[in-house]
Amino acid sequence: MTEIISGILADEIVLAVKDVCNHDINFINPKGIIFASTDKNRVGDYHEIGKQAAATGKTIEVEPSDNFSGSKPGVNIPFIFHGEVIAVIGISGIPDEVRKFAYLAQRISGIILRENELERIEQIQKTQLNQLIRAIIHKEHINQEYLESILKKEKISDCVEYNTIVVKIDTKYNPENISLIENAVYSCFEQTGSRLFISNLSNEFVILLESIKIKNYIGLFTRLANRYEPIVKVGIGNSYPILKQYRSYKNARLAINCMMGDETLAIYDDLNLEILLGNISEEAGSLFVKRNLSALDEEDRSLLKIYFGSNMSLKETSEKLYIHKNTLQYKLDKIARLTGCNPRIFTEANVLYMALKLEQLSYVAR
Repeated sequence: MTEIISGILADEIVLAVKDVCNHDINFINPKGIIFASTDKNRVGDYHEIGKQAAATGKTIEVEPSDNFSGSKPGVNIPFIFHGEVIAVIGISGIPDEVRKFAYLAQRISGIILRENELERIEQIQKTQLNQLIRAIIHKEHINQEYLESILKKEKISDCVEYNTIVVKIDTKYNPENISLIENAVYSCFEQTGSRLFISNLSNEFVILLESIKIKNYIGLFTRLANRYEPIVKVGIGNSYPILKQYRSYKNARLAINCMMGDETLAIYDDLNLEILLGNISEEAGSLFVKRNLSALDEEDRSLLKIYFGSNMSLKETSEKLYIHKNTLQYKLDKIARLTGCNPRIFTEANVLYMALKLEQLSYVAR
């Protein structure tokens, strides 16, 4: 069990205690070998009294008149963790003078090891929880016994309904402060009090929140998305029991893909047409998109998204694009010529709107 306390950790402890008492301190393993010391020349040396202290589990003091192999006058105190001697702490000096410092080193070691152990347990539990969340949202097979043990340990009821929230960071904008944005996302997650969150692939962050609490945090995620617009988009799925969250996850992503113009947050339950479009076959969707959008470039598409996001208002769209209203009308006329659909005529605008929505939903190649 000596690996419980590493040489690096022991070095930190001996240096901290020496700053207080100005005496040399050694960490000795149960075999009697010094593995950390303020006197680097002694690392690797055999310490007879250290081995005896480890074997008996009792403190042994060495007086100046004593003569033991590799041992100097001082106090050698066993360090016991979970009922087992994992090291002996030796401090050089007159026993009456250094005894209190040996006990200080022992207490410091105990505190640090207990903190490290709690951190390891916390990390193991978080890893297990991450695996569970990932398996649920991707609808992967989970061993039933393992699943039940994690749910029980985390006090998660399979009867309580949750919503999946997806936060997407769009790296096409090449954000220089992506780590700052990621920290802001994690900060939002932590403010909800939920432990059910992971970072997914493709700069996607996922959190599961109890449905009964979801309204309390919509403002929090709205502020996050608005703060980092247009880099961050947030989609909120609908309500399902914990083991059906793959559906909520899918719908949260659908909500993100449905956004138009400067939208930053979308709630699946607020969608209408998008629910229908999201269930069209890929073949039919691709054909519809190709037929109506293939003649448009990225600038045309972007203009239409802003135009539709502004409720087809020429004034609002031109202000968002920083162009004159006449210039906007010219661009819309050009789109009408290229596609055969006039964006200013309601029924024809709907065709273009649905084509753009389908392109977002199905990631159709242009």
